[in-house]
Amino acid sequence: MRNKLGLMLLLLGLMGVTPRPALAVTLVGGCSFTLTSYPTVLYSVPTASAAQASRIVIDCTGVLTLLATKTWSIQYGAGASGNQTARSLVHATDSNSKLNYSIRTTSSPSSSILGDGSGGTVTQSGTLQCAVAILASCASTTQDSFIHIPSGQFVRAGSYSDAMVITVTVN
Repeated sequence: MRNKLGLMLLLLGLMGVTPRPALAVTLVGGCSFTLTSYPTVLYSVPTASAAQASRIVIDCTGVLTLLATKTWSIQYGAGASGNQTARSLVHATDSNSKLNYSIRTTSSPSSSILGDGSGGTVTQSGTLQCAVAILASCASTTQDSFIHIPSGQFVRAGSYSDAMVITVTVN
């Protein structure tokens, strides 16, 4: 009973305070990340290919959160090529056969290349605002990325793949 009364008094006391923009109170909470990957892309030499590559959902919750602001960013690694602007998929059985691709912000081939913000790449970033959350989701965002494979690449038929590190940061 004492713990419940203390939490209720704290809640009532905080509601009576006029908040300043820099004030943020989070008693218990955190953020979770979900990555959904869409890895299958069909490629034909005369036609460029584009498809959704991934969807990242950032969801922040709190037992008691008042006026929380969380900044977030997503960085995309270079993959096996080591170059964010010249990524390549490698054939499953012939490592000399490579298919160039890029990860972009939209399905348009002229959209920005996702990376770590260096060398002409951009990161995905933003702010999550939470006014009040009690035992609930405070704020969330969904970010998509798209794979683009340019046309005119004469490569061996088969399966191609690459692996990259995606870093999600929430402050």
